[in-house]
Amino acid sequence: MRRSIVALCLLALFSVAFSATSMGQDDLPMFLKNPHLSPDGRIIAFDYDGDIWTVPASGGEAKRLTVHLAHERRPYFSPDGEWLLYSANYHGYYDLYIMPAEGGEYRRLTYSPGNDIPSGWSADGKHCFYYSFRDHYYDAFKISSEGGIPLRIAYSRRDPVYAPLSSPDGSKVALNYRSGFSDWDRKGNVTPNSSEIFIADNTVPVSNIRRMTENWSQDYLPVWSPEGDSLYFVSDRKGEYNLYSMTVSSGEVKRHTDLSDKGIRWFTVASESGDIVVERKHRLYKLDPNTGETELIPVTFFDPPKLTENDFSITKVDITDFSVAPDGQKVAFISGHDVYIMAASGGYSKPLTRTYEREIHLSWAPDSRHVLFNRIINRGLQIVRLNVYDGTETVLTTGADNKFTPFYMPDGKHIAYQHNYESIRMMDPSDPEAEHEVLARGIFGRRLMQSGRWFDFSADGKWMTYLDYNDMMTLDGKVKKLGADEVFNLSPLGGFNYPGAFTPDYSKFLFTNYNDGEQGVYVIDFKKTVKPRVSPVEKLEELLKPKEPEKKQDPKKTGKPVEKSEEKPSEVPEKLDTTDLYSKTRKLSPAIKGTRYFVHLFKSGRTALVMRYSGNKYAAYACPVDGGKPQPLLQVNARVTGLEVDKQERFFYFVMNGALYRAALSNKKQVKADLRHRDETLK
Repeated sequence: MRRSIVALCLLALFSVAFSATSMGQDDLPMFLKNPHLSPDGRIIAFDYDGDIWTVPASGGEAKRLTVHLAHERRPYFSPDGEWLLYSANYHGYYDLYIMPAEGGEYRRLTYSPGNDIPSGWSADGKHCFYYSFRDHYYDAFKISSEGGIPLRIAYSRRDPVYAPLSSPDGSKVALNYRSGFSDWDRKGNVTPNSSEIFIADNTVPVSNIRRMTENWSQDYLPVWSPEGDSLYFVSDRKGEYNLYSMTVSSGEVKRHTDLSDKGIRWFTVASESGDIVVERKHRLYKLDPNTGETELIPVTFFDPPKLTENDFSITKVDITDFSVAPDGQKVAFISGHDVYIMAASGGYSKPLTRTYEREIHLSWAPDSRHVLFNRIINRGLQIVRLNVYDGTETVLTTGADNKFTPFYMPDGKHIAYQHNYESIRMMDPSDPEAEHEVLARGIFGRRLMQSGRWFDFSADGKWMTYLDYNDMMTLDGKVKKLGADEVFNLSPLGGFNYPGAFTPDYSKFLFTNYNDGEQGVYVIDFKKTVKPRVSPVEKLEELLKPKEPEKKQDPKKTGKPVEKSEEKPSEVPEKLDTTDLYSKTRKLSPAIKGTRYFVHLFKSGRTALVMRYSGNKYAAYACPVDGGKPQPLLQVNARVTGLEVDKQERFFYFVMNGALYRAALSNKKQVKADLRHRDETLK
């Protein structure tokens, strides 16, 4: 009997190891960020999907250390490997926290009015180094690992200071000056304002500052070698980001990699073993600094949150996702990681799930009888369909991969979902064994709330709209006709683009754009006639040409009737005319200004509901698509997440401060669905 148990255990361990090593690169998770090696080089800490994880440096199944709706990022092992320093926005801004390297209760270090981003520990483990946004710039700081008053070690008078890190002997500090890590997207951008690396004496403030790099390329992320005699860093001085090192005494530079595509985004050097791991192609790789060869580290994920019964008691409203039923009578929502249902008018709410796993990404089926959501089952994020009347569940998918944001397509028969971070797929729930069709491939992320899907469909189901990361790691808004191969990029303004919707006749397309200078909701008018650009020379030559006066004939004398133009009904195009999109693009309403937007296009295609954020206020407007004065509908002085309009277009719903609200589209009245008392509490 004992042999059988041992054999089964060995088989289970072999299966886990085999699953991690046998998967192809395209099947492995993406967006593993900010790796940091333990001092002995055996464990990697990193952030993924907003949480902190660890994994053996050889690869395998990652262990989740944090479970929170806030974002945790940038983990750093302490010099003894016992603790992790990281940053999290539990209370709005990012602050510094410390927790055991195996996971457990965290301890808060900073309480700053701006974001605090960690960059490492002192060699003796007594201080934590970080940079913080103060007085309109990032400056370098350090703070005792036991907490206390932060010490400002650099003062920015003109340009920001990033990534301070002390040398192994504690005598020096390396710094990044001028350009921040947000400029990594601008690879090969030659400018005198590029990022440079400095070292200085580790005093307060730093002293004897010495410039280590001086060129017009970006030099980022200085990391000390274990001996302390050289600095590793990343630079785009040859076009793509590669790893370099520099001898501190002589300034001699050595190139360690020769990547011409998809360069290094982050890296870490083990403080004792000297092992190097890099972040590249949104995954983790081992790097041999002598040969420059990289080897993929296979990482898999399975660690559903283990919640206790106390986590299910709702002591305050905390809705993280919701969806309005097609019949307009019911609302399903997620609170405390479980699914609930209530009348659309508010009142008593009923729990539909009571599991230890977390349910996310909620949507209704067309019959208003079933809801879809995600739950981790058998190592993967599966699609579950639940009957809201009798509570029966059907798991529609299997496997160790993730299927995000499932929802029914406009045909009411198929379910579309995001597969891992690399494709949008379609399945037939009536035939679970059938192969799932790939609708689009790209680089996708994940966002919270039902309004945060990375893809959608036109009302007639003929076109798909989706977001896709480009080579600059900004977002393009793309559209594709189902069944066709051609993809159209509708991103004429650069920056980050979020596709909205086509008007019913496909003559216009709404999208949201976020750029450095302008943010807003825009309209592309495909039928707009763009006058050809004429040079000043051609204009002058045209004016100097002799012209004969045109003779106008009187239709009464010729006996011919005056012709009248007849408007032809618009046809749904097989392709889109994307020539000169910039000239065909205009703001939906220049009067509506803000820094964050939710947009819904009504069925008629003539009006759009826009909720915008500005000055700590959210306001909703009804905006004519063809121009005109927007009509104000609602204004609230609080944070809003999510926006959904019912199928009947009578109400729009949103979450404010964790509570679900609805407002009538015909007036400015709003009502709140309160869960705290489980009775008629509609206010």
